[in-house]
Amino acid sequence: MLSYYPNGKVRCERNYVNGEITSAYAYHPNGNEIAEKDAKKIALKDEEADNAYVDAVDAFIRKWAG
Repeated sequence: MLSYYPNGKVRCERNYVNGEITSAYAYHPNGNEIAEKDAKKIALKDEEADNAYVDAVDAFIRKWAG
């Protein structure tokens, strides 16, 4: 799963096995790689943001489809 900066460059790449992040690669906006330890923190933060977005869309659909 990839996330991007507003300028279109890759922010983070998350790799999963059985729903768990197994590895992560993250980059500064200039393209330089971020250390693995910090990349995993960014990956978790991006995953939380993605989940919050999906939850909000789901709540909206349930509210208006009901």
